[in-house]
Amino acid sequence: MDLFQNIGQEQDTLKQGILEQYSAFKNVYGLEGKNLTIKGDTAYTQGYGDIEFFNPFQGRIDYGNGNVVAHPDSGRYGVLYNPKKIKNVREAVIGDMLHGMSDDTEFAKLKDRFAKAAEKAGLKDNARYWYDKDISEGRSLDGFDSYWSNNVDGRIRQLFQPDHEEHEIFMQEMSDDMKIVGENIIKYMSSKDNNK
Repeated sequence: MDLFQNIGQEQDTLKQGILEQYSAFKNVYGLEGKNLTIKGDTAYTQGYGDIEFFNPFQGRIDYGNGNVVAHPDSGRYGVLYNPKKIKNVREAVIGDMLHGMSDDTEFAKLKDRFAKAAEKAGLKDNARYWYDKDISEGRSLDGFDSYWSNNVDGRIRQLFQPDHEEHEIFMQEMSDDMKIVGENIIKYMSSKDNNK
């Protein structure tokens, strides 16, 4: 068995384990995850945390610094990551798979409730500060709505990444309302009864 075949089998095993633990992913990625490609690439070093999520319609991502990365399998959802740069690949992949869950109606409602609770806690103002700073330093190509959505995704992903170095910081910033919605998100993602 060559190295690439072995890596492919490891990624299939990773995907199946994630789908079993968080079955709501099947609503977007398919019962066996056929709508999702997970690809490890040791040459990839671009995205935040050396991992990137692709929607099916994205052919590539332009980072605005001359670097462009092609979708690992256009026409499906994709997660591209550098296995040598990420401490906990499983947690990182789960976190990026959460981006696609906005295409699940029930998850989208929970995300919206979480975003409203985060805004009520003053975290949208905090995100605006960092967005403006990024803009002034030439680092952000997206508008604030996209920036805020990614910020909310980042906060939700911390619910699923207890080993991440920023987990404690994010959890301390969560209001009681955010924690309640967060518990509902985890329950929804884990329930075996919510598959379409």
